[in-house]
Amino acid sequence: MAKCIRYSLMVSAFALYLAGGVLDFFNVMLVGILILFFHNIVYCCEKLKCRIIFLLFNITTFVFLYIRPVIDLFRGEAWWSDFSTEAVRFTLLVLFVNMLFLFFGALLAEAVLQRKEKNWSDKISKAPTDRYGGRYRENLQFVSMIMFYVAICCFFLVEVDKLSYMSGKEYIEFFTTYTSRLPRVITVFADTMPFFLCIFLATMPPKSMTFPPLCLYLLSALPSLKIGLRNPIVLNAIFIFLYYFLRDAMENTRKWIGWAEKLLIAIVTPVGVVFLGAYNYIREGTQMTNGGGLWNIIVDFLHKQGVSFNILNIAYDKMPIIESFGQKNYTFGSFIEYLQHGALAQMLFGASSLGVGNNVVRATQGNSFAHAMSYAALGDTYLEGHGYGSSYVLETYFDYGWIGMALFSLLLGFLMIYFVYWFRKNCWSSALVLIALTEIFLTPRSAALEWSDFVISIPFLFAALFSHFGAGLCVKSYSPLLRGYQPSRCMKSLQ
Repeated sequence: MAKCIRYSLMVSAFALYLAGGVLDFFNVMLVGILILFFHNIVYCCEKLKCRIIFLLFNITTFVFLYIRPVIDLFRGEAWWSDFSTEAVRFTLLVLFVNMLFLFFGALLAEAVLQRKEKNWSDKISKAPTDRYGGRYRENLQFVSMIMFYVAICCFFLVEVDKLSYMSGKEYIEFFTTYTSRLPRVITVFADTMPFFLCIFLATMPPKSMTFPPLCLYLLSALPSLKIGLRNPIVLNAIFIFLYYFLRDAMENTRKWIGWAEKLLIAIVTPVGVVFLGAYNYIREGTQMTNGGGLWNIIVDFLHKQGVSFNILNIAYDKMPIIESFGQKNYTFGSFIEYLQHGALAQMLFGASSLGVGNNVVRATQGNSFAHAMSYAALGDTYLEGHGYGSSYVLETYFDYGWIGMALFSLLLGFLMIYFVYWFRKNCWSSALVLIALTEIFLTPRSAALEWSDFVISIPFLFAALFSHFGAGLCVKSYSPLLRGYQPSRCMKSLQ
């Protein structure tokens, strides 16, 4: 039945989008895209436990890229009037192709997994295998947990430094003038916090052991929220929910999402959305123009999150200016900038820095599409700290055209399914998946590969090597033949 509904939605989406394109009715084209999104949601619900990451990525993509014109559609507003006809056509086609190829990528992943392991979706409940044996996992768990607590203490020191600096200053000044006043060793350890957390969680600790670290991880976003940044606390909350969901799907012996967790999610989600919507006005010291009310606050919050739709239209018109900055590769921009201008390159090769915050050098000589596009569109206003952000669909289109954008969407859809498979393989594949999940849901409004550039960062390499060698030194021998080990006394006391 679900497949029949899904096929009907797919056919309807194509029919409406094509009809709207031929007749030049943007609202009809938008309805076709909206139906295609519902098609992807139905697909996710068919096998939720192995498509949960794909579901959340579709939802966050819809909120960041699609929801603003959809809300304006139901309000009866001409959402296309602020942009050129060519830009609107370009943006609608990008949205349709992106949603379609995300689905194709998910289909491809499931086909590959089906050939690799028959009935793989029914085996999600199996515990992950560990080629090193139980004692290595136990010691990796202990070492990474201790280091996480050290790192998060450093992280809170950094956040307190930010709050102290921002006292009496406006939100926008954080992006233009803030630099850390703490010793470098503190900031480096602070940067290792999410990596040690993910390594610890990848060892599949019992539920009781995960609660304190995950609570601290959620609380670690509160100082950023106080400054005015809402993304960290939302991403942290999504990460925690997803980890609980994956563990719940993987284990048959113990429920990770029971009635208490479901009740908490049901209460916190709407309250959180209302708070974040109201906080936008609290931060800026203004009042809502369309009145209060819970519904208006929620709709207004979602509408503001969809600013990336405007960015797609603006970027299309500003592409000639961006091209004038010279040959760049924005898709791999975060990797290129780190290798050419990062702290390691400056220390070892005397590379030049791109500066701090918004500046002309970073916009015109760097490989960040967000900075280049913001400078091209805003000029001096960008230098004052304002910006537009980016999106993976923009960066891949600018670098590689329609084929590149479609293939990257296909890759993301593929990974959203494959992540669930990798999560149950072993400690280190699980850790890499978890680290990626801390950032990947922001990709629709950020750099294309920013979620993966951690693999070349010093904090990640330090956390991975320290955890691995620390766990190895704590055991005399470990092998796949080791069975029936007994947890050490210190680990027993923590469980």
